[in-house]
Amino acid sequence: MAPHGGSLIALGDHVAHVEIVLDTAAGALTLYMLDGEAENPVRLADEAITLQIDTGDGEAFELQLSAVANALTGETVGDSSEFRGTDA
Repeated sequence: MAPHGGSLIALGDHVAHVEIVLDTAAGALTLYMLDGEAENPVRLADEAITLQIDTGDGEAFELQLSAVANALTGETVGDSSEFRGTDA
């Protein structure tokens, strides 16, 4: 079960998970890094992640997702489990 209502993708042999949440109205894509049980956040030292997105019609584009700081969890840019980007 995805904790943020998105789609889960297992990494490796369920060593970790990526949850992807698409907000089509806002043109936003949020990526959450989670542990092997998809329950707890896993922080990354990256300030941004670049995704290669296939549109399904032979086209592709890159979308940069920036690390999101969260005062409640203590996450900062460069120490975050949440990444977000937008594209019209």
